[in-house]
Amino acid sequence: DVRRQLIRQYISVSYPLKQIQVNSSFGQRRDPFTGKKRQHNGLDLQASQDEVYSMLQGCVIEVGFDKRSGIYVTMKHGDYTVSYCHLSKTSVQKGDWVNAGEVIGLSGSTGRSTGEHLHLGCKYKGLPINPTIILDYIRETQAECLDKLKAIG
Repeated sequence: DVRRQLIRQYISVSYPLKQIQVNSSFGQRRDPFTGKKRQHNGLDLQASQDEVYSMLQGCVIEVGFDKRSGIYVTMKHGDYTVSYCHLSKTSVQKGDWVNAGEVIGLSGSTGRSTGEHLHLGCKYKGLPINPTIILDYIRETQAECLDKLKAIG
């Protein structure tokens, strides 16, 4: 039935945090450590020990730690990969299949970070893209589903 289909579509996407507030956009910016202009291949979202949710259904391809990203989870969604970085804790393992909206970790300030936040890094076919593209897709998908649900009563 149509209602069930719309609900399924609505929950097929999820914001990575309960509240979305951008601290630092994708693109050129001043590096907070060096003060020099650099490319920021991600989006920094305000977060403080918040649950981090998978934005789309997919497979966890990496869970790890490095000096730059700190504790991170990388997921594959078709031709897209999304990295959730600077986490304080993860709740998934490499190889896990995760639905949109499932908790994959807690935000933190691990790695090269000036404070607690969630850094989202997205790639399409291996090339960095602006994560707002996926956030816009989530917003549009959910709004469209709600409008159609309201219309059918």
